[in-house]
Amino acid sequence: MTDILLINPPYKNYEKEKISFFDVSTLGSCYPPLGLSYVAAACQDAGYKTELIDMELEVMKFSALIKKISKINPKIIGITCASVLFPNVIELCNTIKKKYSIPIVIGGPHTFIDPDSIIKEENIDFVIRKEGEKSFVELLDYLVNNKNNKNSRLSEIKNLSYKINGKIVHNPDAELVNIDNIPYPARNLLKLKKYYHLLSRNYKTTFIITSRGCPFNCIFCNPLYKKIRKRSVKNVVDEIKLIVNKYGINDLEFFDETFNLIPEWVYEFCNELTKQNIRIKWRARCRPDLINEKMIKLMKENGCYQISLGIESANNRILKFLKKGYNIDQIKEAVRIIKKYNIEIHGYFIIGSPIETREEILNTINFAAGSKLDFASFFILMPYPGTELFNLAKKNNWFLKDYDSKEILSKQLGENTNMLKNLYLKKKKVESLLKHAYIKFYFNPTRTFNISRIILSHPITYLVLFYRYLKRAI
Repeated sequence: MTDILLINPPYKNYEKEKISFFDVSTLGSCYPPLGLSYVAAACQDAGYKTELIDMELEVMKFSALIKKISKINPKIIGITCASVLFPNVIELCNTIKKKYSIPIVIGGPHTFIDPDSIIKEENIDFVIRKEGEKSFVELLDYLVNNKNNKNSRLSEIKNLSYKINGKIVHNPDAELVNIDNIPYPARNLLKLKKYYHLLSRNYKTTFIITSRGCPFNCIFCNPLYKKIRKRSVKNVVDEIKLIVNKYGINDLEFFDETFNLIPEWVYEFCNELTKQNIRIKWRARCRPDLINEKMIKLMKENGCYQISLGIESANNRILKFLKKGYNIDQIKEAVRIIKKYNIEIHGYFIIGSPIETREEILNTINFAAGSKLDFASFFILMPYPGTELFNLAKKNNWFLKDYDSKEILSKQLGENTNMLKNLYLKKKKVESLLKHAYIKFYFNPTRTFNISRIILSHPITYLVLFYRYLKRAI
């Protein structure tokens, strides 16, 4: 009998819906559930028999999960929940409870934003708010081993929410952990060979984080922690060596919200890779105003082949509205420095802000298309719950229809459905401009040639990656 089954829920109920072959925003990558993997590692370290099912990776139907649960026979089920997946998670919990009376615990990003909406659901028994590594193990201790021990009480487990006689109880928050002290993600429970990213250079790739938290104030984002906690360089490098030596993977993506938040850390990290002669290929997400030549030179010398930049807009007025904290000149300088060292750039762009004009949207599209960026992703601005933008949308009546939290959450998957009014443009016009952005950026002879060259230089990799794309699409 398994002590704990951890589940990464699917984007859709595949019993009812299918992934569109052209939904690149969903199919372009499949990331391992790192947060869930950290919790799994903590459970394993505490001696609990742990299994993990990634329903999104497997494109698994609810009915197939029910059969899996019967075989695994877990004592507890834990499910991670991002905000956009909340309606789907409720449906999943209801489906499980129709068949089994197993306690269900919910964790993940949405617990930071609205734990009440989760725990009030009839078929959800517990919620672990915020960091779960320590609290989840303590809950397992209570449920699995010490339920009849009078010295073990739910009220002592921090970050825990639950119900007593229909009344919601929120225990106090725990102090933030030293992230050097938690075990590495339980990659032994993941089907590592199946995960992919279409922009990687190796079909065997994985993901790693070096920090938790983001101190910035973008209005469309709700960072899980404002305080930045950075792992030590030694701790990160040791994990990289484990990934290379145990799993045979040397293509990594650093999944931090801002990898270059502390430039001195980046310098130390790169120097340690050089010192230990660690040869990896890697990608990272960086903030343009923190880019400098010393940093990029060191990153290039130590295997960085691609940097993602959150550019968002080519208009200073919109950047200010989004509270990005940098301007278009700083973006251009970052692009110049990165391309000087022949590192690929993947740019993220957002259109459709309520105050944005057609001319400003076109300016952003023209900037992207005319730049030296190798890849670009364009999104329509989305009002995620818990963000400043969400509150502004409610205050200013910017939602296109009456607010319904579950409907709004479910429609934000893929981030290409316009949910907000625009002072100058109709909904369909904003969505047509999104299509125009992709066409203008990618149907550029120079860019098409460069992308073809990249693909042809790694033919086996891209055949495998495209196969994985197709396998999830059909």
